[in-house]
Amino acid sequence: RRTGLSRNTVKKHLNAGTIEPKFAISDRPSKLDAFAEKLAGWLKSEAGKSRKQRRTLKQLHADLVALGFSGSYGRVAAFARDWRADRQREQQTTGRGTFVPLTHRTRDFLVRQQTRLCNAIRAHLGEFGIVAAKGVHNVGRLLSLAEEVALPEAARQSILRLADQFRDTQDRIDAITAMIKARAQQDTVATRLQTISGIGPITASAIAINASVPDVSNFRQARDLAAWIGVTPKPHSGGGKEKLGKITKMGNRVANGRSNRWRNTWQLRRLPHPGALAQITARSRKPSGEDWLWKMLQRKPVKLTAIALAARMARTVRAPLKTGESYRVIPG
Repeated sequence: RRTGLSRNTVKKHLNAGTIEPKFAISDRPSKLDAFAEKLAGWLKSEAGKSRKQRRTLKQLHADLVALGFSGSYGRVAAFARDWRADRQREQQTTGRGTFVPLTHRTRDFLVRQQTRLCNAIRAHLGEFGIVAAKGVHNVGRLLSLAEEVALPEAARQSILRLADQFRDTQDRIDAITAMIKARAQQDTVATRLQTISGIGPITASAIAINASVPDVSNFRQARDLAAWIGVTPKPHSGGGKEKLGKITKMGNRVANGRSNRWRNTWQLRRLPHPGALAQITARSRKPSGEDWLWKMLQRKPVKLTAIALAARMARTVRAPLKTGESYRVIPG
């Protein structure tokens, strides 16, 4: 039934033993042709939702019937099956959808390793009274101080091995970061996203070159896109009263791979935060003003302001993705 061939045609080619049968298939219009673009948009939007929030094919068929579609449910199911196969084939052949999880998650894993090595070096040298300021960028200074002190040979050899591992991890991080930046420069969408303050090549490539991000035209407003990413307050509403709490860390980890939504967005919802902190650092070095960020810094703690700014950045992302233009700051 899916090939559109009769049983006699299939039987004839089977009996003939031909390896590559050739036959003409007439172009038969389908009742679904007029709704194909609409249905494809729905399927792409539903693919980015969790299993419980996703509409079933029967619900999609009912929505199409409400729009005037007179075909059967089987036609809709066949279209959805072909759409998923084409999408999977595209991800496997073009690398879109595999680049972000593999590259970004590999970099994230190496960064975590680097942090553990930094903590181990600080802890071991701290036992000998050698201390320095916190941070990965101060490890070199810490190792320089260790060379000036007469450490036991066993301790020195252990520190040297950790230092070599730290430098090797740093080189790997720099290499994979350069690859991400090069990929972001080649992508036009990622280039447009970098015109937003606080969004660099890593965040832009994670959004632009990620097949799990749905079509932004399916979101009615920018807040819906921020909610899909997860940068929204936790609701504590009830009894007709709406009460919003803080933006939690729920979803930052993929627990047993059970949540498809967080599997797709766990990286995205974390990336705007470092960019927001960078904006706050740059703004604190400038004179006072009447802009939103300066007023927030006067009233709220720095980390809370960074989360609020990250939420604004997540909402701003929708404009370049929808209009296809670079981000422009409107004065005033």
